[in-house]
Amino acid sequence: MKMLTKITLAIGILCLFAFAQTEKPKAAVYIKGNPEGRDALRMAVNTFLIKSQKYQMIAVDAIDVIAEEQNRQRGGSVSDEDIALLGRDAGAQYVCVVERSELDGISYVSTSIVSVQSKIAELSEMSELPRGGRIIDLIEKQINTMLGIYIPPEPEPESQPEYIPEYANEYTPPPKAKKVQHSLLDEQSYSAEPYAKSKNEARVRLGVRLRGGIFSYVKIGSELFGKSYTQYEEMGESKDIGCSWCYLNTGLTLNIKITDMINLASELNYSLVFHDFWYGGNAEENFVNVSMSYQTIEVPVLLRLILMDEHSRGAVYGEAGFQFGFPISSKATVNSGSKFPDTPFKYEYSDFRVERDYGIVFGFGLRGPDFSIGPRFTFPLTKLDKYGNINAPIIFSLTFAYDFFY
Repeated sequence: MKMLTKITLAIGILCLFAFAQTEKPKAAVYIKGNPEGRDALRMAVNTFLIKSQKYQMIAVDAIDVIAEEQNRQRGGSVSDEDIALLGRDAGAQYVCVVERSELDGISYVSTSIVSVQSKIAELSEMSELPRGGRIIDLIEKQINTMLGIYIPPEPEPESQPEYIPEYANEYTPPPKAKKVQHSLLDEQSYSAEPYAKSKNEARVRLGVRLRGGIFSYVKIGSELFGKSYTQYEEMGESKDIGCSWCYLNTGLTLNIKITDMINLASELNYSLVFHDFWYGGNAEENFVNVSMSYQTIEVPVLLRLILMDEHSRGAVYGEAGFQFGFPISSKATVNSGSKFPDTPFKYEYSDFRVERDYGIVFGFGLRGPDFSIGPRFTFPLTKLDKYGNINAPIIFSLTFAYDFFY
């Protein structure tokens, strides 16, 4: 009898334990806001929770019915604090809350398991929704991650041996299609588009720049470096010798992307200028020959307007800004001309440049993923020398830049 009693008690305990194991907590689903396909999304989340075998799901729209009634009575939307109360009123112990939000043009999906008793999200996952991705797939992945459910990857199909027919040796493959040549502003191949796009979207770009220009005439006048030559009435204004102005410039560039169309650019450049000219008479018979050169550190600050097609690898740009100049050294040699064979003279000058110079800069050109090329104009606003005798020239140059970091 005692043995029968023990057996009966053990069976009862096992039954209670089994019942306790099968008694799963009740859960409900609540979708925040009114996203497109809200009902289908709620049904999908309900199905994912059932498949997890972690919860006993109540009616799919139980919370929505209560929420709509409260909205009708209150005249407002359901807040986050009310979700736990809604779950309690619906008879649930947990509420699975799904919300989709937007930030800087990027969609995010958040899935949380909220305890009705504590009103705290015990489990939560937030992920970015990829462009073209399905929100249902992302939510299923979040639920499986929160509940520790492992989904094995699908096995790759076994490779089948390649079938080679008997007449394969007689087969002649068709000729390869010729590559279509596009313009610089068009993408040349599909595989190159992500590469070009990543460079165009870079916020900061560093590079090197090379510029050069040649000028044919600059009006200087008959007074130079504080030395007067006006005793010769026939001297008049200076005349250039051939391509008198040679301008070479090289340096580093910094480009900061403000928007897709507006960039802020600055440069640190070293420039070297050569200038030869003469006074009076002609190139063969004159009074004075002058050779002049100077070096300057230039710092332009520019705003660039980028005009780029959505699918293009290149762009057209326009730029405008202000340039500061910091002269390093200057040197000039004044020699007697051919009209004074018996009384030669020679004067040398140095450090005659103005302490600071500045001017207005604008230009335009073409820009690729990592290079740019185009003309640039610099209009000086200061004199060239510290005596105020020489008008600085308008500089026209062709510039080429290459970005090595982005």
